[in-house]
Amino acid sequence: MSGEPCVLTLPGWTSSGTDHWQSQWERRFPAITRIAQRDWDTPDPREWLDTLERAVATARPAPVLLLGHSLGALSIAHWAQHPVPHAVAAVLVAPADPDLPGAPAALHPFGPAPSGPLTIPALLIVSDNDPYLPIGRARELGHAWGAEQVEVPGAGHLNTASGHGAWPEGWALVRDFAARLGLALPPWG
Repeated sequence: MSGEPCVLTLPGWTSSGTDHWQSQWERRFPAITRIAQRDWDTPDPREWLDTLERAVATARPAPVLLLGHSLGALSIAHWAQHPVPHAVAAVLVAPADPDLPGAPAALHPFGPAPSGPLTIPALLIVSDNDPYLPIGRARELGHAWGAEQVEVPGAGHLNTASGHGAWPEGWALVRDFAARLGLALPPWG
């Protein structure tokens, strides 16, 4: 992979509000496009994966970098369990664990979480106090997926509620990962 990628964001359950880092990055960098799901509130795994596949296929021939948060990150992990015909990489931020006791019912159809290696390079960014993904489980999934892992201390679910609005530090992590793959992303400033 090399060059400037097509960057696609995939929010989680109920989508990402206007103050969420995904939304802010989409406004800041016009080359970033959100994958629009038909129903954010009652997610259907097959539909979400089909929508993801179509979005990636439409982006060709550019290399595709996926930026998933929560259920979006988990969806990408499911999708990347099988060989994908496109040059892609993924950043998975705070994937929600559908197998966690007490997980919202909307997440259950996405379980169990995939346990095999991803077929694309991936960076997993997690927190040590995420209520939707305990750190031990995050480490286990990251290892199973073959993903590079970054742990952000005390960062909650890495969303607006945990104080991660614009999150320039997250963009720096994404840029560094992309650069290691030969993909050029614009600087924050």
